Amino acid sequence: MSDEANFLLKARREKLAAFEAQGIAPFAYHFDRTHDAHTAVTALGDDEEGPTVRVAGRIVSWRGQGKTIFAHVADMSGRVQLYFRRDGLGDDAFARLKLFDIGDVIGAEGPMFRTRTGEATVRVDSVAMLAKSLPPNEDGPLARTARFVTLRHRDWLAANERREFLRALMADYFREVDALLMPVAVAPAIPHDHSEPFADRVIRANGTTRPYTDLFGWIALATVTYLPATVVPVGLTAAGLPVGLQIVGPFLEDRTTLAVGRGISELLGGYIPPPIA
Repeated sequence: MSDEANFLLKARREKLAAFEAQGIAPFAYHFDRTHDAHTAVTALGDDEEGPTVRVAGRIVSWRGQGKTIFAHVADMSGRVQLYFRRDGLGDDAFARLKLFDIGDVIGAEGPMFRTRTGEATVRVDSVAMLAKSLPPNEDGPLARTARFVTLRHRDWLAANERREFLRALMADYFREVDALLMPVAVAPAIPHDHSEPFADRVIRANGTTRPYTDLFGWIALATVTYLPATVVPVGLTAAGLPVGLQIVGPFLEDRTTLAVGRGISELLGGYIPPPIA
């Protein structure tokens, strides 16, 4: 990694830590948007003042001017300008704007108005960080979660092209094979964990601590490639926890995986209900 990339990564991580230190979630889970960028602009019409809107999007420009900041956020409908004032936001909220970066996804609320240059703009009364932008080489669980839910459409298209390539490979594989037998997860049943943020959860597997999202590794193939999968119980661990076997089949051949699952179950003596505590 170059010195420049190292500096960028360090700066982004420091800003991320600063948000967390202030008790602010850098990857929010909910924001009620009333307008997209296009409808916010059209809501102003030809007027100088307009309705209050709540918009959300990715920061694509940022221009600071002392006690004021102009920015643009973009979504699938277009882009809209935001106007931040220290007097309007308050000293603390305005100071936090220095932690914002190009690429961050934010939500903003305020009335529409027209600037001296004639541009339809949101006069921001409140702002929320929805997803902190991180460098491409940041690959922690929280970074992956944020990246996946805020993917640019062009990046989704590239990912979907890789999906289609994988689907073609699996189609070729199933020309010679009826079903693929795989584990279900890296660990047996785990205690319920509802802590947030989701990506900070961990599991224990083979005496080591692993990211919670590792639970989804073995089921990812069928999910990504739209293949049918059936899970059947095949035994118990030494601690009495159930162990499952995943049966993956060709595209649209759900009956194949069900038939294989039925055969395995019969071979093992049929389904045995777990004891009720």
